[in-house]
Amino acid sequence: GAIFSLALNDENKMAIGVLGAIPPLIHVLRSGTLGARQDAAMALYHLSYAQGNRSKLAKLGAIPILLDLAQDDRVELASRVLLILYNIAATSDGRTIMLELNAINTLVGLLAPHIDPSQDGPNVAEIQE
Repeated sequence: GAIFSLALNDENKMAIGVLGAIPPLIHVLRSGTLGARQDAAMALYHLSYAQGNRSKLAKLGAIPILLDLAQDDRVELASRVLLILYNIAATSDGRTIMLELNAINTLVGLLAPHIDPSQDGPNVAEIQE
């Protein structure tokens, strides 16, 4: 709650990360109640707008937890987590760790149920161009 509110202010984002709020938020993502996880995800989403926090999230081990939660049946939580992963992927640390963890397979797996092969549309080769 409070960290999320503070994270809405751009001037606070980096300071919150430097002051050590990211590890406890990651812990809540891993083991908190659903409501606490949603609050932590929202706070981390806003904190991930700061470049330094993106790298910190990657280095502190958030990516495997986020990938697990991205597969959650609760759409609200999964969509927030995907936005955090998107922001982390904007850093070289984030991309490296995601590739090492084979995150592409997880992310493509999330898309697969939503692809209708009978519909005309771009194929994988066209998307990669």
